[in-house]
Amino acid sequence: MGYLESSLGSEKKRPPKRPLRPRLPVLMPARNMPRRRPNSIKGRLAFMHAITHIELNAIDLAWDIIARFRNSDLPLAFYDDWVNIA
Repeated sequence: MGYLESSLGSEKKRPPKRPLRPRLPVLMPARNMPRRRPNSIKGRLAFMHAITHIELNAIDLAWDIIARFRNSDLPLAFYDDWVNIA
């Protein structure tokens, strides 16, 4: 990977290899997972939590694409679209 440039300073910094989060989730056998009904409060909260993780990964991927292709001869609209997604 190359360097990111910013108008905030003269230092060039590399983007992180991974987002700063735990490397792996806690893995459990399916039989040990809590049972939740989709129409219960706990079930809806678990669903929203899962959707939040999916969206967070989508945001990370959008910023990764911006950083990964920053030195390409792509139109500015390409980057604008990914910033809007992020």
